Amino acid sequence: MPFRTARRLLTRTCAILVSGLALAGSPLHAATSLPDGQLQLIAPFSAGGPVDAIGRLLAERLSHEVGRSLIVLNQPGASGNIGAAAAAKAPPDGRTVFLTTDTVLTVNPLIYRNNLPFDPDSDLRAVGTTGGISLVLVVHPEVPAQTLREFVTLARSQPLHYGSGGSGAPGHLTFEAFLDAADVKIDHISYKGNAPAVRAVLGGEVKAGFVGISNALPHIQAGKLRALAVSTAERSPFLPDTPTIAESGYPGFDVRFNLYTMVPAATPDAVVEAWESTLAAILRNPEVRQRIMQVGLDPVYASADATTQRMRADRDRWQPIVERLGITVE
Repeated sequence: MPFRTARRLLTRTCAILVSGLALAGSPLHAATSLPDGQLQLIAPFSAGGPVDAIGRLLAERLSHEVGRSLIVLNQPGASGNIGAAAAAKAPPDGRTVFLTTDTVLTVNPLIYRNNLPFDPDSDLRAVGTTGGISLVLVVHPEVPAQTLREFVTLARSQPLHYGSGGSGAPGHLTFEAFLDAADVKIDHISYKGNAPAVRAVLGGEVKAGFVGISNALPHIQAGKLRALAVSTAERSPFLPDTPTIAESGYPGFDVRFNLYTMVPAATPDAVVEAWESTLAAILRNPEVRQRIMQVGLDPVYASADATTQRMRADRDRWQPIVERLGITVE
């Protein structure tokens, strides 16, 4: 699917996403429809990151509101594939849920073409979207560009490099999507993780990068990085004075990476609906929304159906970029 066509599809899909305050989910007592016994949430990344933070918040709310115990199991490795495979093979009784960044389900199938240990479409089933990750384009203060337009003009006049946390990482994909939209060339330097990539921009080793807002904000506030534009269609509450890429002259640009909650594919409909209602009610709570924002995430929610549509649209969106860049893991 061409990138612009995929973008239009993604824009329509994004309209389905609604904030927690607009949810029509059932009250939290819907959680009593969940299976008896110990519940577990598999997180495919190490403790301390956004997935782990949201997982532990959900565990706390389930315990506090309805007296249900949910343990968080961190199973990192292989860009999230190890945790995804464990969730896909779990008994489909509703006692196991999988909380992951969307790239494990959208980008990994494109990169791990011959050795993906699970099928995101046939092995897993969506429950809902439980948070969003917005990115901001930042530059080193020595870069003379004060706006996105000036940055593009600069890139056309001299060689520039940008950094990301690795090939196929959100910062890499977002920057390449922007370069497609702006029809400009900037060379990529891949680092082993987001932290080294941020340090590279801070030190002037590379001049720019798309960084998660939660990671970039302290450096922006300290004047060590300059924010040019945010990746989402709407401005970020963390950076209200920073325009969107769409506002800066590239209409329709909208990139947000989401957290998805999934269950094994054979999980019964009634159990999936119970989980969906439970998540909707939790994410409608103003205190929960505030705590999600405190860890630098967007309190975004979408239903199971909307999540499935978004996942497929994102995969279509990233496929031509992954193929053009030749990103693959054998």
